[in-house]
Amino acid sequence: MSTVGVEGTGCAKSQTWTATYTDGCGNEAVPVSVTYTWTEDTELPVIATTAVSGDLGCNPTVVAPAFTGSDNCEGDISAAITVHTIGVEGTGCAKSQTWTATYTDGCGNEAVPVSVTYTWTETETPSISTTLVNSDKGCEWDHSDAPTTDDFTVTGSCETAPTVTLTTGAVTEEGCMRSQTWTATYTNVCGQEAAPIDVTYTWGMPNYGTDEQFACGSFELNGVTYTESQVITYTIPNANACGCDSIVTLTLTIDELSVSVTSHSDEVCGDDGSVTVAATDGLAPIE
Repeated sequence: MSTVGVEGTGCAKSQTWTATYTDGCGNEAVPVSVTYTWTEDTELPVIATTAVSGDLGCNPTVVAPAFTGSDNCEGDISAAITVHTIGVEGTGCAKSQTWTATYTDGCGNEAVPVSVTYTWTETETPSISTTLVNSDKGCEWDHSDAPTTDDFTVTGSCETAPTVTLTTGAVTEEGCMRSQTWTATYTNVCGQEAAPIDVTYTWGMPNYGTDEQFACGSFELNGVTYTESQVITYTIPNANACGCDSIVTLTLTIDELSVSVTSHSDEVCGDDGSVTVAATDGLAPIE
């Protein structure tokens, strides 16, 4: 039996054994050879990738990472790598996906698995709704039921309790009419803006005016008789263009007795209640 031992380079090995025999008469048996081949490999394959786990931001186009590999015996194993993923995971807007690359060579050596995980936020364009409607609030509205953020609902948001931004506009005036607009806006975490909603309320205001009256003895207003000079404030209901009250401040002057005049064009009351313009410049009184 003869053998030259293990032959081969790299991972491919072989060894041949040859059996021979010659009898006493010099007859040689036909030699018989046995050759064994095998792969000698104890090194692990190596998997690599240029992809880096991380967050991809908002609504990305997700591309699966690419993996490459090499084995000391088999060379480039990139095409033979197995990539496992269970797909997109997560609830609501928070999403993630993991890819894990594995490989086992012909000798059962398993490469160290390489995983890449991407996370991202997946949103839709939000929307705002409300039960409020544009309306007229009547006269002298006190703003007690002015719109608040609680009057608006946001859908399509990633937040647990999304709240609109409510902007209050200035009060505009046109005669006795007043108007004010509230604008609700919302922008989600990915910068997507909902269509704004405007709510406008209108209301009327009373008119305020002044008046002066001169009377002899008494003066009657709205069923009340006044006998003394005074300032009176009274209301004329629903009198202005907005259907609201007109409020008048009346300066009332009442004279009760005859008086002598000391200057031209004084108004005085006679005993009979008549109004006389008297003069002291030699002209006759004018009744």
